[in-house]
Amino acid sequence: MYKKDALRSRLFGNVSQKAALKHCFWNVSVAGLRSCLVTELPGCCDDLFDCWWSDEGLLQPSNPPTNYTYEMTIAGVILAALAFLSLLLSGPGTRWGWWDFKVGLALFAVAFLIGALALLVSGFAWWRTRPNPVALIVTVLCAVIVLLPLTQIVGARGKPRIHDISTDLVDPPRFSAVLPLRNGANPAPDRIDDKTAALQRAGYPDLVTLDLPLNSDAAFAKVLDAAKKSEWEIVSSRPAEGILEATAATAWFGFHDDIVVRIRAAGEHSRVDIRSTSRVGVGDAGKNADRIRKFLMLLRS
Repeated sequence: MYKKDALRSRLFGNVSQKAALKHCFWNVSVAGLRSCLVTELPGCCDDLFDCWWSDEGLLQPSNPPTNYTYEMTIAGVILAALAFLSLLLSGPGTRWGWWDFKVGLALFAVAFLIGALALLVSGFAWWRTRPNPVALIVTVLCAVIVLLPLTQIVGARGKPRIHDISTDLVDPPRFSAVLPLRNGANPAPDRIDDKTAALQRAGYPDLVTLDLPLNSDAAFAKVLDAAKKSEWEIVSSRPAEGILEATAATAWFGFHDDIVVRIRAAGEHSRVDIRSTSRVGVGDAGKNADRIRKFLMLLRS
């Protein structure tokens, strides 16, 4: 019995086994929970925070029956597993066509919410029973799970809710070869409407036509090389027309975006315009603009 208690203490910190068995929250009835909230909650809270450090350096509860940290550690493990599973399935499941992209985005959001809850639960359990290796590991894991969606959410803040971006808003490059691949996707009209154009000018004023000090043939060769370096899937390459069409996929969800690059001769120079548009969604969280910006940097280098 002593060895069993010692192992339990190493894994979950110093938590009363009697309290864990007596107050396991999985077996609390709705009526009992209501009674606790109405009549016993003040006393429970007082007892929960009434602790001290023993000679062994472990946190000891003064009233073991109100010690819920063992249950919180287990709950944190379960919540973290659910959050990790939701995050793991959200991207690959969408990429492999298991469900609609809206389901994938919903799973992504669920992973963030459950991960945040697990972070709070496990963090509190570790703080109350440190050292508690299980709660500590789960807390760190939950922090990573929450951080991944959070970076996407923060990155999308302030970005215009548009998905069709072009360096030439008056006469944008036109899609042709990729149109059969866009069956059922967002439309890719020959012209960009005034509202979208105004939002792009306000959100991405740096995206303009690029002037390259190369003739059209050299410019097209440079464009093709940059497209390969960007790991785009080339759909059509037409040097005589100065047109290159390609498709790119986002890293996690595998959302497909279509790109068309147009090269026009301007004396001894060439004018290069790029258009990138998403097949699904209203906003693109700035992905198309970032893609165009990186491509322009490759052409300038």
